[in-house]
Amino acid sequence: MKKFNMYTIPYFDTFYDYVKYLSDTHGDKVGIVQFSRKGEREAHSYHDLGEDVFGLARALRRSGLDGAHIGIVSESSYDYLVCFLAINCAGAVAVTIDTEQPDETIRTMLRHADVTAVFASETFRPICEPLLQDGTLKKLVLMGKETDGETLRSLCREGRSIDMPLGDNLMPEMNSSIVFTSGTTSASKPVLLTQHNILVNATESVMIARGTQDLFSPLPLYHTYGLNSTVMGNMINGISITINGDLKTMLRDMKLSGAKTLAAVPLMIEAIYKGMMNGVAEAGMADKVKSLMSINRFLNKIGLSFRKKDLLSIKEKAGFGNFDQFV
Repeated sequence: MKKFNMYTIPYFDTFYDYVKYLSDTHGDKVGIVQFSRKGEREAHSYHDLGEDVFGLARALRRSGLDGAHIGIVSESSYDYLVCFLAINCAGAVAVTIDTEQPDETIRTMLRHADVTAVFASETFRPICEPLLQDGTLKKLVLMGKETDGETLRSLCREGRSIDMPLGDNLMPEMNSSIVFTSGTTSASKPVLLTQHNILVNATESVMIARGTQDLFSPLPLYHTYGLNSTVMGNMINGISITINGDLKTMLRDMKLSGAKTLAAVPLMIEAIYKGMMNGVAEAGMADKVKSLMSINRFLNKIGLSFRKKDLLSIKEKAGFGNFDQFV
């Protein structure tokens, strides 16, 4: 059996310890990047992340929501990450919802998970409002932009001025989140995870594959691989992670990010490969490119570099000019 060298990675007992480590260790480094629909770049340092997470966590505890089940119904974003981490730092349980599901299925998931409060983006506000009206929800907080009334951003600001300790009510084995399975055999099922479950998963995911360069993640944050391993794991190493929340802008955001590493699932990589090869076939270069790729694979096996302009040109046109590593 092949053996791998393990990197030395810190372990964390609770989410408070994890977020404090990120903020104290990586400080002003750019941690999370996202792009608006217009292509505007929004960057947040690890210090910013820590301030927002702890501010929101204090606001949640002051509202008496520690221990509550709190849903997150949103596209992937910086706000989503702040929400998830803050809910855990407050001692509540984050319920991450697959937003690709039909409207009524989303409402059923929230009811099934005994959710009493929800953070939702403007896109999913109409889905959640009926639960507020029928009494299922006690609180609905908007994410993503400033509006009148209570928002995620306003709670983060308010929480920064609250004099309240954090971490004192947390234990490794306390409930952290409820995630739903993909429902391959029937309806999706809720799975309860502890703080220890998630933090060990995040930590050990980077013991073998240690990220050292900017990373682009198009995976949804309700996806446990996308959140735990891709984002939370790599943040331990202090790298910059670009989060994409809209498949319509994914290719554009990949180019704008300048990231060197792309983290995805096999189905996504297969779709990208098929798209590239279809373009090659339409250009009448299929046989030539397949031959060059065969040569490339052989030379790689014997440790020789092969950078043929034709292959690099295809990579550039497909939007992958910056990338040198797929995970």
